[in-house]
Amino acid sequence: MPLSESEIKARIADLENQVGWYQDIHLGNGLRTKSRVFWGEDPDHPRARWQEIAPGVPADLSGMSVLDIGCNAGFIAFEAKARGADYVCGVDLKPGYIEQAKFCAEAKGVDVDFRVLDVYELEKLGRQFDFVFFVGILYHCRHLTVAIDQVSSVAKDRVIVESAIDPSNTPTPYVRFVRSSQFEERGRKLPGHWHPTMSGMEALFAEAGFPHIHRLFKIGGRGGVLAARNPCPTPVVSLEPDASHPGPTPHEPQTRPSDVPPATPGGAKTSDPSHLSPARPFSFSLRHSLREQLKKRIRWL
Repeated sequence: MPLSESEIKARIADLENQVGWYQDIHLGNGLRTKSRVFWGEDPDHPRARWQEIAPGVPADLSGMSVLDIGCNAGFIAFEAKARGADYVCGVDLKPGYIEQAKFCAEAKGVDVDFRVLDVYELEKLGRQFDFVFFVGILYHCRHLTVAIDQVSSVAKDRVIVESAIDPSNTPTPYVRFVRSSQFEERGRKLPGHWHPTMSGMEALFAEAGFPHIHRLFKIGGRGGVLAARNPCPTPVVSLEPDASHPGPTPHEPQTRPSDVPPATPGGAKTSDPSHLSPARPFSFSLRHSLREQLKKRIRWL
């Protein structure tokens, strides 16, 4: 039996008190989950984020399986289902978020499989997915390459990757570690963040078995790419790149590390990364140096 309006309102309030709503999910009849801001996000978060990555998502996902990693209350999972995906699975480390997502699925009358699962345990799903969303999670992963390998293990073809980034326009791929988050949870500082450059993010996923990388957007301290094992059947349109970065945000450094070359102007709007091709010497140095730098940084932790 469908939930009544009074039952939905009561459950929204209950889950607000227990966990807090980070995502704004519309449940029909003017009912929505989010009533306050937690981390400085938009009041209707993550709609702006979805609009930034949507150009890389097929309008019709019929016949496809979809995985939403770090699904929170299920916004992206529900968008995938609305585009006709046959099977959608959402996973998150926090049981409270999965409880929110299951409630939203029930209130919306949508069939989505939500599970509590760590990004480092994705292989436990025991299957691969046609389309994977890895949105807002990469920079939180302490063991960066381990997480990417797990994502690769469940991705049959395409992955949308969105993350906080180092906004430098340098073509040199690197990952910068921000040692202390500005956010707190229950009085405790959250762990630091890994911030790749756009070229670094592209390189990490090319190394993980996705040779076709399309840059979706770069706006301030955030960026997104579509990483694919096979050529995409339709063109991918990117948002206008951020050529003149307005200045550092709380996530970004005041100065770039001294061992990083100066930024170069411009940058590709969208690309199939010929700059990552094994035929060029740069690719070998990229893979070797990136791997060694990541090993050193992980040891520092």
